[in-house]
Amino acid sequence: MNKKFVSWFIVIIAIATALFFVNIMARKHNAAFENKIAQTNYHQKMILFYSYTCPHCKTVEDFINQYHVAQKINFDSKEVSQNQQNVVIFSNVAQKYCHITASNLVVPLFWTGSKCIIGDQPIIHYFKTKMAK
Repeated sequence: MNKKFVSWFIVIIAIATALFFVNIMARKHNAAFENKIAQTNYHQKMILFYSYTCPHCKTVEDFINQYHVAQKINFDSKEVSQNQQNVVIFSNVAQKYCHITASNLVVPLFWTGSKCIIGDQPIIHYFKTKMAK
């Protein structure tokens, strides 16, 4: 009975130690990623930030698909409701370039490389104007 207890105790300690080190490595990786994002220059790079659950984002997506916008205008799309790395990029761009605080972040948001456009109709208007040129 005593040997069994000691064996289980050793196993639990080993698992706890492994989880501790995995957690430390994950934090270092996340910190390195956030530092890299903070140092990235997003000028001249267009990005559409959206969420799967956002009805206004769906309106923009439908417009993009219907008018083949992605084939005519080069931009990245970043989903922010299920991708933590995209949230970091979204937050960084919105705060650094658009002066939007973290508590005021909304989607859809389109970063043109020089300004932020917020909302489905303003983004669609931007695409229409850009494609007309």
